[in-house]
Amino acid sequence: MAYPDRLEDVKRLIEQHRQLEHQPLLLAIYFAQNQAPDSVYLLEVISQFGYDEVSDDKVLFEMSYGSTDGFRLPSSGRLDILLTNPMELCVAVEQGWASLSPLLSAVRADQYLVIYKADQGSELLGLLRRELVAA
Repeated sequence: MAYPDRLEDVKRLIEQHRQLEHQPLLLAIYFAQNQAPDSVYLLEVISQFGYDEVSDDKVLFEMSYGSTDGFRLPSSGRLDILLTNPMELCVAVEQGWASLSPLLSAVRADQYLVIYKADQGSELLGLLRRELVAA
């Protein structure tokens, strides 16, 4: 099972992403997705990601990889990363975008770990938690 067994690998990956100065990482969450237990799921909220635009399609940008030399996974596993900016995350939460559902389900089930949060990341995490209380 990938969550939370891959925590050290995830921490290394997030630390690499924190080094990117042109688009600072604000929040990184590692979460469970029961439908694919061999996969690793992350949300990264990045300042200025996508030029701070909000998707017209109401879908968060997702990157998906198989196993790599730097991040080994079982043959059935993937590394899935949801990438967004603060404004888009706020809109996605407010409008209940479907692409945010797996993360919200994991938060609701307490199957997530905050790997990194900057000051603004703390505010965004609070937004996610308040959304769950209101739901």
